[in-house]
Amino acid sequence: MASPKACWVDRRMCRSGRVNQKIRAWIERHMPRDEQLKSDVRQKAMPEIKRQYIDSVLTLSDSNRQPSGTAFIVEYTQRFGEPRHYYLSTCDHNTNQAITIFSGDQEIQEFHPEEWHRPTGCDDIAIIDVTENHSFPRHLSHMSFNIGESVDRTRGFYDIGVDLYMLGLLVDDNDPSNYLIRARFGNLSAFADDRFVMEMGNKKKCPCHLADMRSRGGFSGSPVIAYYEIPALDGHVIQKSSLLGIHSAQHKEPVKTEEDGYVTVISLPSSVSRIVPAWSIKDLIVSNEKLADLRMERILADSKSKNQ
Repeated sequence: MASPKACWVDRRMCRSGRVNQKIRAWIERHMPRDEQLKSDVRQKAMPEIKRQYIDSVLTLSDSNRQPSGTAFIVEYTQRFGEPRHYYLSTCDHNTNQAITIFSGDQEIQEFHPEEWHRPTGCDDIAIIDVTENHSFPRHLSHMSFNIGESVDRTRGFYDIGVDLYMLGLLVDDNDPSNYLIRARFGNLSAFADDRFVMEMGNKKKCPCHLADMRSRGGFSGSPVIAYYEIPALDGHVIQKSSLLGIHSAQHKEPVKTEEDGYVTVISLPSSVSRIVPAWSIKDLIVSNEKLADLRMERILADSKSKNQ
C-alpha cells in the first residue's frame, strides 16, 4: 500500500479509498487549521530580510545636514496590467523642515514641507509621488513594498504576538556610518483599534499598533514588517512577511525620583513603539485627488502607447 506522502506526489497511487483516508488523516496532522494553525505558525526564528526591503529604505538629513529620520518606497497598482506607481513614505513630523533623501551614502534629492501630501486626519504620515522622479533609481520595482500586500484591517495571521522587525536609521553622533540601515526586532503588543487612540509623533491622537520593540532616534518613518512561518508538506517552513506600518513614536512611561524630599516625575521612552497602520498609507494614496490625477495621466498615456 502506498504511503500518504507517495500518494501526494503521484495521484495514480491514490485510487484506494483506504489510502485516501490515510491522506486526509496525514494532512489533518501536518496542516492544522484556523486557531491551531495561527498558533503553530508563530515560531521563533530570525526573519529572512529581503534585499528588496533593505534597498527600499532611505535615510533623511535635516537642514543642518544631520541625520534625522527614515523613509521608504511603496508601490501601488490600481488594477492588474496597469502602470505601477511609487511613493516615498515617511512620518509627517519628519517633514516640517527641508529634508534631504539619501540612499546609502548617495544623496538623492531635497524636499520641502509644501511638497509632501498628508492626510486630513490624525495619521502621522506624509508621501510624495516619485514614479517619474529621475533623481531616484530607475529600478524602483526592486526596491519597494507592495502596499496592496500589506497587513490590512482583517488581520489574518498578523495578530498579537506575531514577530516584527523594522529597518531604519540609528542616529549616533559617534557613528561615522549614519546612513547605513539598521534593524531592530520585537513582537506585536496590540493591533490598531479605532476605539483607542494614542499620541503619535505629530502630537495628534490616533489609532495605532503597539509593538514591544525598542527604538532610538532616527527610526521615525521606518517600515515595520510582520512575519511568520508556516509548515509545508515536505517538512520545511515557508516564511511570510508583510508591511505592518510606519514607526511613529515611543510610548512614554512616568518615572518618579525623590531627593531631599522633592519628588520629580519625568517621562522616559519605554520599549513600546507606536506604529501607524499600513492601510493609512493606502488610504492616503487612494483618497488624495492630486495623486489620483497623476495616476490617471500615467494610465491614459500607457493605454495610448499600447494602442499605437
